[in-house]
Amino acid sequence: MIGTKKEILHKLINSDDEQKVYEIKEYKQKRSLNANNLLWLLVNKLAIAIKSTADEVYISMLKRYSECQLVSVKSEINVNGFFKYYEEAGKSILKGQSYTHYKIYLGSSEMNTKQMSRLIDGVIDECKALDIETMPEEHIKRLKEEWRCKVAIEGSFLGMLTAISNIIEAVNERMRKKGMNEEDIKKALKASFETGIEATDE
Repeated sequence: MIGTKKEILHKLINSDDEQKVYEIKEYKQKRSLNANNLLWLLVNKLAIAIKSTADEVYISMLKRYSECQLVSVKSEINVNGFFKYYEEAGKSILKGQSYTHYKIYLGSSEMNTKQMSRLIDGVIDECKALDIETMPEEHIKRLKEEWRCKVAIEGSFLGMLTAISNIIEAVNERMRKKGMNEEDIKKALKASFETGIEATDE
């Protein structure tokens, strides 16, 4: 439970669980705080203020400020496990087949800079409406910028892996056309990579 003295006292006073034991200590902000951590910090404060849970508030914020896609699935299919954040949006029948339509929401850890910025700004507005303390604007801007760099680095790494995968597949195809079997192809690729590593080390 994280919050100001007033927020925590309010939560404890209104708790129905009289047997639960709490440990109270000063909250110290971690140095590794990033945009996603900030989001959850604010979500926890909102949850305390409105007497809800962090998960419920988080999903509510996604529905208000996250992008979503509409997906249609045959009604007899159970989508639990396929999507993490979703809600039913309606049903329809096409050529005798019943379909259920779902709104699929993007989770914060999957968001790009623009999407995360919109979500955080929305949650900050919700906090301000309830007089909940957030963070200095400069600090928030810095965290958003760090998130942008994180997304860019991960995107570059993913692009590199995709390029390597495409190269390997192209080499495989050329070797197959030459009549080489799978075992010979693996040996040839391994030898090529080992040669490349040795050349890099020289």
